[in-house]
Amino acid sequence: MALELGRIAADLGVSSNFFFQLNSEAYSFFVPDTLDIISALREMKHCVGLHIDERLIGTEESKITATLDWVNNCVTPIDRVVSFHRPSPAVLGKQYGGFVNAYDPGFFDADHYLSDSRRSIAFHPVLMSWLAEGRKNIQLLLHPEWWREVDSVEEFWTLLADRRHGQLRRYMIANFAKVFSSVLDNEDRPARV
Repeated sequence: MALELGRIAADLGVSSNFFFQLNSEAYSFFVPDTLDIISALREMKHCVGLHIDERLIGTEESKITATLDWVNNCVTPIDRVVSFHRPSPAVLGKQYGGFVNAYDPGFFDADHYLSDSRRSIAFHPVLMSWLAEGRKNIQLLLHPEWWREVDSVEEFWTLLADRRHGQLRRYMIANFAKVFSSVLDNEDRPARV
């Protein structure tokens, strides 16, 4: 959905910021699909940075800079910009020297910030009101994955689980086909108990 949102924005002439989390359990940063999406978004001239989990990396500039450097040098080109996952007060309004923080005071102001966290649509009427009044600066945090066309949370869960299962299946086939061939060949057959 990030790629779809990126295409829509590019078609409208809008440049957006996308952030990917290294340790997300909902998707894998390091699979070819995700790396291709990052590359495609950058080709569309969108900004692509890291969604930093403070529990993994912390808030120290040197650690975040080293992480950005490692991803750029060893994995895929990204921009030197971060957004924090569930940001603590320690990073809200903090300015760093080696990279841009989406919660830097030059961008972040609680009175101009909206989010769809936890798939809440509550931001929408506020956004429409701000747009109608002509508010110039709005920081809108969207999680593209939340907005898949599904009828229930259960269906959304199934889509997430199926994607992760597909990633695991491709990995096992590519690396351990002989070991798991009997399991992978029989996945669609009913299990015997």
